[in-house]
Amino acid sequence: MRIKTAYRSLIAAFLLIAVAANGGGIAAAQGTPSAEGVAVNKVAIVTPGSRSNQGWDQQGVDSLEKVGQERGIEVEVAENAGYDDITPILRDLAAGDPQLIICHASGYQTVCPEFAAESGIPVAVIENQAAIAPGLVADIETQAQEVAYLAGFLALIAPGGVGVREVVMAGALKGAGFGTGEAILLVVASRIWLTILEILPALIFLLIRPLRRDVARAPGEVARGARGAR
Repeated sequence: MRIKTAYRSLIAAFLLIAVAANGGGIAAAQGTPSAEGVAVNKVAIVTPGSRSNQGWDQQGVDSLEKVGQERGIEVEVAENAGYDDITPILRDLAAGDPQLIICHASGYQTVCPEFAAESGIPVAVIENQAAIAPGLVADIETQAQEVAYLAGFLALIAPGGVGVREVVMAGALKGAGFGTGEAILLVVASRIWLTILEILPALIFLLIRPLRRDVARAPGEVARGARGAR
């Protein structure tokens, strides 16, 4: 419930602040025009899967529709768009004259900014900070590794959080729109990288320790050698 509330707050923030159109503000208050910009009376969202999949797609649609009901904004949903080129879908949505299109999957982080530049319709993308363009492209960041690392740290029964961290991270990635194969690949890569980070300092210490002993013994050995020479 807290996650859904936070997501609705994020959507509302996009409508009120982040997607100012071409230097003018966009107001999302019952469709009333702002003093500087245009009224927001319609917003669209594109999801790769079903709007009722009990996951990331449904969360986005439900949250946006809740905000739309609260603020008198029409919401158009394009579901089951998949991960192929969604430009035709975006063009169909643009024909309905929305003031914002939310591209609700990390797989859309390239095609949607390109479409925004072409059409002039503001978009919100997932995890593509490089694409941010004031008044045109906004970015939503989801960081699965932080919550997964914390879950692994708190799981005292699992050494190094093994298993717990991977399950949480895979679930978060799939919820963010990643495919099963992509999620598994990222989880495995993350575990390998974390293992390297945990082992490498110990290996370096073990390699340096004999060298330090040799350096510490060297002055005494030189002194004994000098006395023996006499």
